[in-house]
Amino acid sequence: MMMFERFWRANPACGPATKDRAARAWRKLNPDLETCRRMSDALETQKRSAQWTKDGGEYIPHPATWLNGRYWEAEPPAPPDGTRPEQGVRYL
Repeated sequence: MMMFERFWRANPACGPATKDRAARAWRKLNPDLETCRRMSDALETQKRSAQWTKDGGEYIPHPATWLNGRYWEAEPPAPPDGTRPEQGVRYL
């Protein structure tokens, strides 16, 4: 569960009310180290995207939704300034 805790702390939408659902989603996925790295890269890129930064982060998916929706497999969104996304900083 150490990798889940790192994911949890890196997620901007984490809150105590959603942690149990996110932990269940994590256990269901049971990601290996390589998947965790891809997840980390995607999360860092998405945190800088226009969708996640507009309106004070109102449209950031809850962590369980992000995990269940396999958002790390989505095409990287364009950053808010229109530049090319950089490689994210890994939490693993």
